[in-house]
Amino acid sequence: MKERNESLFEKNVQYLTSSWKLQDQVEEMEEKVNALEQEQDNFKNTISELRSSNQNLGRLLLSLKEENLGLKKLL
Repeated sequence: MKERNESLFEKNVQYLTSSWKLQDQVEEMEEKVNALEQEQDNFKNTISELRSSNQNLGRLLLSLKEENLGLKKLL
């Protein structure tokens, strides 16, 4: 009976150890996922800012072309 109890105790210890290791791994993976989601959000913001800048530069270029054409007509 004593051997059986010891065997069960060892199995329980192994199970708990494995469970804790798995829990630690899950927490690490969740942290990595959160970091990747934050990085993805940062990329989305950067892309949005670049698109906005591109539109503004396009408007500026168009405005400069129109201004240049207007000056040519005056001369």
